[in-house]
Amino acid sequence: MADTDTEIFKLPDGVQVSTGLNMPTDAEQLLMAALPEYSQEFYLDDKEIQRRLVRNGTQVYLEKRKKRSHRVRNQGRLGKCNGSSNSSGVEQLREMQGMPEVAISDCYAYSLANGGQDRGSALITTFTQMQEAGTAPMEIQVGGMTKVLPNDFYSRRQVDAALLKQADIEAKRFMGWEFYKAPMDSFANYCRAVASALARDQPVVFAWHVGDNSMRLRNGMVVVGRGPGNHSNLMHSAKWIGGKTLIQPDDQNSWGPAKNALWGPTGGAGWGEDGFGLFTMEDMWACARNHCTYIMASVKIDPSDPAFQ
Repeated sequence: MADTDTEIFKLPDGVQVSTGLNMPTDAEQLLMAALPEYSQEFYLDDKEIQRRLVRNGTQVYLEKRKKRSHRVRNQGRLGKCNGSSNSSGVEQLREMQGMPEVAISDCYAYSLANGGQDRGSALITTFTQMQEAGTAPMEIQVGGMTKVLPNDFYSRRQVDAALLKQADIEAKRFMGWEFYKAPMDSFANYCRAVASALARDQPVVFAWHVGDNSMRLRNGMVVVGRGPGNHSNLMHSAKWIGGKTLIQPDDQNSWGPAKNALWGPTGGAGWGEDGFGLFTMEDMWACARNHCTYIMASVKIDPSDPAFQ
């Protein structure tokens, strides 16, 4: 595997992990500017957000952690955080819409957005490429056999040609989803949009800045470094707290512990609380002016495909 330009950090158990979020270029900034915003018609009021996030006195995010812990990814030393967060978002959308569970290849997504080198990518390019080319499942039928896309590639040249050709075909069945950027006109609207989306169980892909002190949680909260944003993750749910910020979003990171080899290298203790950790809205907002926060609203498939009925 080639050396990476992305930052490498060491988890408390000694396992090394990477980031991989690049600052958007001028052209990517224009793509970000053209994206539709999460409309105020989707906003929920405080009472409805609380009703959806607290059921029978229990915070829903704790139940969601248990349900989704088997899908926590481990990107290892590859700079594929954008591919990991977006692929995890597609998996959650499929769950939300009652579709069969399908493991989505984050390496396939990464290889579309990084120019064939393990040097990270910008979030908007990953979104755009996945919209245009689709998102390939990990398990592919080739010549009557089930083959698995490797979870350690960054270039299409590293994959068997027949397997990659079929992956490109399969990816078109997972082509396109509805997504929006969170509003940036005010912190209040940003909080309301993100809280409304997570209360609806819509995954949110966002950027944060990792520092050396970010390898451990502090009282269950993610320790965020100062910087423009070098890592992207998935907010899968949220803790209701009320007040000005409404929630503490719950981060599903991509540094393990992976419990199934489809979602990355297994072994090691991993990061956070079984791969999860709470954010403050202030910390989530910190990098949003450099990298849009994306709300994934729905996923589409080919309705004529009997494999996904």
